[in-house]
Amino acid sequence: MTNIRISPLWLCLLLIASGADAASLGAKAAASIEEMVPDEQLVQRCDMETLERLDAERVLPYAFAPIEYEKNTVIAAGAAYRRAGKWYRLQFSCVASSDNLSIQSYRFSKGDLVPRSEWESHNLFP
Repeated sequence: MTNIRISPLWLCLLLIASGADAASLGAKAAASIEEMVPDEQLVQRCDMETLERLDAERVLPYAFAPIEYEKNTVIAAGAAYRRAGKWYRLQFSCVASSDNLSIQSYRFSKGDLVPRSEWESHNLFP
């Protein structure tokens, strides 16, 4: 029998892409996040927070603009989230603890519905 090892980053990405919500990610995802490099930890933890707070199916923090990092802060001015099969624009800032495992501050602003005709050009999918 062959053992297959999935990297922590891919595990979290697979869970998030599968539509798993933050509550169901549980201890395994938290443990996976601990194994990541700090920038990956920060983005994944903030993505999980976004999924939970917006009751979203998916989040893409760099859909319309690159992510900005500042210490333990992610600023996603061009993000998108999917809820009920539709994509919406989103801006958020997320400040994590020094170990990137807990969220200290999270602010967001929901935007407009993204027209279906724009999905492909921003890597948004049904």
